[in-house]
Parts: sequence; C-alpha cells; structure tokens
Amino acid sequence: MIDSPVGLQWPKPSPKYQHEEDLQQQPPSLLATGKGTYYQVLESVGLPSLDLVEQLVECARAVSSHDVMRANLLVEEIRSKVSPLGTSTQRIVYYFVEALVARVSATGNGLFTAMCHARPTAGAMLKSVEYIMERSPFLSVRYFFPNQVILNACRGHQRIHIVDYGACFGFQWPALMQELANTPGGPPYLRITGIDSPLPGGGSASDVGCMLREYAQSIGLPFKFRAVSKKWENIDAATLLLSDDEVLAVNCMFRQTNLLDESVLAESPRKVWLNRVRSLNPRVFVQGMNNASYNVPFFMTRFLEALTHFALLFDAIDCCSQPESKERHLLEQEKYGREIVNIVACEGLERVERAETYKQWHSRTQRAKFELLDISDQVFHDTESLMGMYHQSFELHRDQGWLLLGWKGQILHAFSGWRPSSS
Repeated sequence: MIDSPVGLQWPKPSPKYQHEEDLQQQPPSLLATGKGTYYQVLESVGLPSLDLVEQLVECARAVSSHDVMRANLLVEEIRSKVSPLGTSTQRIVYYFVEALVARVSATGNGLFTAMCHARPTAGAMLKSVEYIMERSPFLSVRYFFPNQVILNACRGHQRIHIVDYGACFGFQWPALMQELANTPGGPPYLRITGIDSPLPGGGSASDVGCMLREYAQSIGLPFKFRAVSKKWENIDAATLLLSDDEVLAVNCMFRQTNLLDESVLAESPRKVWLNRVRSLNPRVFVQGMNNASYNVPFFMTRFLEALTHFALLFDAIDCCSQPESKERHLLEQEKYGREIVNIVACEGLERVERAETYKQWHSRTQRAKFELLDISDQVFHDTESLMGMYHQSFELHRDQGWLLLGWKGQILHAFSGWRPSSS
C-alpha cells in the first residue's frame, strides 16, 4: 500500500455524485445482513484487540462526518499500532485505515487502478494458491465444487464447451481436465472460452490459454482455448461461437459482483448479463460469490459490512498460516487489500466491488429464468471430506441448492448450480 500523509483534506464531491454523498450522511444501520452489529460478530468469533477495531470505526465515522481534526488524530494513532505483517486484527485495520486515507485524499481510484495493473506473476500467485489450499478450504472448495457440478452435467458428452466469465489465472481447470482425461473409453474434446475480468487491469484471459494448452497436451486431452475481451453485457452466442454438437457449461467465480447494478445504471449490467447467460441456454450455470452486503450507498453501513466480512476472512487465514508467510501476505495485499481500497475509497462508477448476499443473487438469477439445481449427496459428502483436511472452525452447509462455506458460524462464500427453467 502507498503510505499517504496524515494531513487530511476533503475534496468537494463532483456534481454527478453529490446526491450519493448526501445520502451517506444519513444515519445508517450497523449491518444489513441480520448478523448483528459488527462488534457482536467479531467478539463472537474471538477476534483479538477489538479496541483497535473500535478506534478504526471511530475514525471512519469522523471521515463520514468530515471531522478533519478528529480523523487526523485517529489515523496517526492507529498507524502507530498496525502492520500488514502483524496479528490478524493489526493486518485488517492496516488495510482499512489506509483505504480511509485514500478516500479522504481522493486518491482511491488511482490507487485501486494501480494495484489492479501491478499484478503478480502467475508463478507467484500459484505459490500463494498452493499455500492457501493446504491450509484453508477457501480455494479448494471454490475449485472442487463447481468442477463436480460441471462434470456431472456434462457426463457422457463427447464435446464440452466451458465459458468462464472472469478468467484469471485458470487454476480451477487442471483438476477438471485431469478427470476428463481419465474418462473410460477415451477423453472428450474440451473447449474453454475465457472471458476477461471486468476489473481494470484484471489481466487478459489469453494469458491462461498457454498454460492450459500445455497441460492438456501433457495428459492427452483434446483441447482448445479462446480468449474473449468484451463487455460481459455484450457477449452473445455469436461471440462465443457456440456449436450445436457441444454441451455448454457457464462458470463464474466471484467476478459477477464487479458488475454495476440498477443503483448506478438504469439498465443494470447484472440483469443484462444474467439474461445474456440465459439466452445461451447452457446445460449448467455455476456461480460462486462472497456472501456480504457492502453494495450499499451509505458509507458507514458499507464500511461496517466490509469490515466484518474481511475481518472474518483474516481471522480464518490467521488460524492456519504463519504471520511472516510471503504467500499469505501476497493474497492479503493483492486481493483483499485491493478490494478494501475500492469498497472504502471509491464511489459511483469507480466502485466495482459490490458484493451482495447469496439470497440476493438467488433472486436475481431466478428472475433471469434459471432454476436452482439440487446438490447431490455424493458431491456434498465429497466436499465434506475435503473439509476434513482443515481447521474445525471452517463449516460447510446446504441451503436448498446452495453450498455455504463459513467460519465460526458466519457464512463467507456461497456456490450454486443452475439450469434454464422450463417456464
């Protein structure tokens, strides 16, 4: 993170977002998810040093109310107590206080864009992914469950086409490719279309293709990869070169929440995208997401929602990894730190980290005329077995067709499979 000066001055909001700025001054509720106040949640999971968290919240309130003197004093005091390599509380407060400074100095979007473009190498990210997968189920379940849903839906077909929205490093696919390569009677033909992430500097899906092509060749899997760089709302069957002799699966892991919604644009990109996916008539549509409610215009509500969600993530990672781990620091800084900057320090069209609860996404997906698939007992039990490798405070639950991954009683991630409804 960029070390910003303590001296804070508030820029005047642009007329375009003046109304949103006014809205943020209204008294907010503490949390909109029904989980209780931020303090109760964090106290219930045993997060240490809650007095430091309270100081951070006091600083956020000073920022929200434009109390320059109070905010300056609190930023200086908090910075003396935190570190990106300290305890879980020190780490999370570090990222949030730096995001507050970026908000006040109106450097949030510039900082966020710079962080998006300063992407680590695939090799560095692979080491981080392997480190986290050995210690927590956050990535293991994120890869395993969607792959099993796709494999079950496409079983028996000789030609499979996967459209991956928000393709990044492609780490989800080697395990699925290996299973296909081991198909009795010979492997099917697999085609993956990788759609670029909607984030600025999110990387080109074409970078994924070389790695996957080499892997497919090494295991004898007939394979083709194609990258598409286009607004998600404008992608249709012609863009994807769909073929009648291929069974289609659509995959989107944690990137749909980067699309804007109806609170920003009258024609909601989220709605348009889901309708586009439905028009493709896929055999299965698999999605995963953060279960959080920081897609709100009120600053303090959004701040507390995000603080609670990320504090739980940092607490979970802290319980299963070493504080000095370079791989852990890379994940926290390059992923979570970047997201926190956008949530706290950006507004309007520039704010693209807009998580909603899985129940909100359930309603959105149903309105696009999809129906939820049941989770087979076999897939659920296999995922439960995977969970046995990790800390006992990680939890796995089912809510109808939703697979819910949690930490100490709080739902953090949600996954589901869908098919076009007949109605």
